[in-house]
Amino acid sequence: MNDLLAYGVLTIGGVITTYIGWAKLNQVGEKSDDMEEEEGIVFDIEKSASRGSISNYNSRTDKLIIRFVTKDKRWVTKKLEDGYISGTFKKGEKLKIRYNKNNPTDFIIISSKVNAYYIVTLALGVCMSVADIYLLINSSFYK
Repeated sequence: MNDLLAYGVLTIGGVITTYIGWAKLNQVGEKSDDMEEEEGIVFDIEKSASRGSISNYNSRTDKLIIRFVTKDKRWVTKKLEDGYISGTFKKGEKLKIRYNKNNPTDFIIISSKVNAYYIVTLALGVCMSVADIYLLINSSFYK
């Protein structure tokens, strides 16, 4: 029974990870009449260190502060809640921004660097799910 619970947790984790990657990639590819694109910059970077609890490692993540001007000349400056691996973006780097023209603080970065994160997340989720199903089928649970 404990094995089945462990496999179930891994499968659910894989499905959730797959969904997050898929949803983020769809968001990047989505275009609508309410969305507009402008060039923005990495205005500033907040560095943070986090201590991993599983393997006791230190990792550095960057929280980006993005600034851009909308088509109707409004300045938008916002700190993103998503953390990126330290060094992925540089202060002053230009980015393509897709924002909601009714709420410009609702925006996403259009970048191959960001897409790479989402693709890796999607691939990781699929691999977790497939590996878990394989292990479940070959476990003593079905024998």
